Amino acid sequence: MNKYSAKNNFSFVEFTMSKHKYTDNRAGCPMNFLGYTKRGHCKIVSEKKTLVIDEGELFYIPKNLVYESFWYPRDGELKYLSLGFHGLEAREQGSYELQKIQCDDALRGRLLSIPLGNPVSCEALSGFYGILADIFPTMEREAPGKDRAIIEMAKHYISENPNCSVPEIAKACFISEPYLYLLFKKVLGTTPNDYRQSYLCELGIDLLSTTSKSVEEISELLGFSSCSYFRKILKKHTGATPRDIRKTGSL
Repeated sequence: MNKYSAKNNFSFVEFTMSKHKYTDNRAGCPMNFLGYTKRGHCKIVSEKKTLVIDEGELFYIPKNLVYESFWYPRDGELKYLSLGFHGLEAREQGSYELQKIQCDDALRGRLLSIPLGNPVSCEALSGFYGILADIFPTMEREAPGKDRAIIEMAKHYISENPNCSVPEIAKACFISEPYLYLLFKKVLGTTPNDYRQSYLCELGIDLLSTTSKSVEEISELLGFSSCSYFRKILKKHTGATPRDIRKTGSL
C-alpha cells in the first residue's frame, strides 16, 4: 500500500489484496473520494443509491455519505486507487452525488500517473487538482427535491411489489415510462429493472444467509422464472454465487 498525506487533508492510497473486502461507512464518509478500480469490481450501497463499479471505472464518493461497500477480486486479485481529499473550493462545495465518472484513456493516464509518496509533492497536487477541474463540470449534482420524491415513491412500490413490471412502477408514480427511466438514470445511475433485480438479490442474500431453504426454494419464493435465472441475476449484481454467499454467511 502506497500512501501520502498533507496536513491530514489528503489520503492517496493504492490497495492490493486477494480477498473480498467490506467497508462500513455508516457513520459517514470522512472525506471526499475519487476511486478507480484497477482489478476486480465493487458495489457501493447508500440509502439513496446502489452503484456497481466494474474494473477500469472511475467513481466519486462525497464527504459525509452514509454507505457500505463490497469489494470483489478477479482471479484472486483486488486492486484499486483511493484518492481522498477534504477541501473543495467554495464554488464547488457540497452538492455532488455518489456517481461514476466518464473516464477516457487520457484521463485514466493522468489519474494513474499521480505520484504517490510522502510528503505530498507539488507535482502530485498539480495533477490531482487538474483532474478535479476537468471532471467537476461533467459531474451530477444532487437531484431536485421533486425528482428525489418520485424515486422514493418508486423504491417503496418496488419494495412492496418486488415482481412488478416497469409499466406498473410508472403508473404507481403517476409518470410515463420514459420519464421513469430518465429519473432512475439521473438520480440512481441505474434502470428501474436493474434496481428491482438488485432489491430481489438483497432479499435472496438474506434468505441464503439466514435460512436453510434450498436455492430452488428461494428462487421460486422470489418469483424468478427458474433457479438458473436467479443464479445469473445474483452473479450479475453481486459477483457471487449462492454457494459463495452461504460460505461466508453474507456478502
